[in-house]
Amino acid sequence: MYKGFVRIVSAIVVGSTLVLAGAAMATADTMPNANAQAQQAAAKVKTMHDQLESALAAKNLNGISDNVDTLRPMLKNMAGQPWSYRATGELQEATQKTIQLDVRIDEVKGLPDPISMISGLVQSLLQTLLNLVAGLLGGGLPTPPLPPLPTPPLPVPVPHP
Repeated sequence: MYKGFVRIVSAIVVGSTLVLAGAAMATADTMPNANAQAQQAAAKVKTMHDQLESALAAKNLNGISDNVDTLRPMLKNMAGQPWSYRATGELQEATQKTIQLDVRIDEVKGLPDPISMISGLVQSLLQTLLNLVAGLLGGGLPTPPLPPLPTPPLPVPVPHP
């Protein structure tokens, strides 16, 4: 009686394991295109980060302004893509900071030492861009979590007196 029950339970466990493994493989097949797209976007953001960082290091206000002007449309184009939740949040934050920085650059043009007045905002944008790169590379597309496999209780034989 117990042997038949154990065989049925083990057949169900093996079958469900194979189904879940097959679903995982099917999901893995669709991910390379999404990962390649995220890697390309991350490379563009990293390039813009490096250019903005070098303009800040050179204390070049026009270079910072040009990089922010180039960065804003790129972020806008990326906003329509289905990124991970983390990348989407960082993308929105980076877009807001580019707008703030653009307004602040217009305010400080012509003033003495304008770089020191915007350096905090530029540093904040640089950190957000790095977080966006990490979100793009680490996040990928959101995937639902798989349910845990059921583990049936083991039948324990009871010794007869």
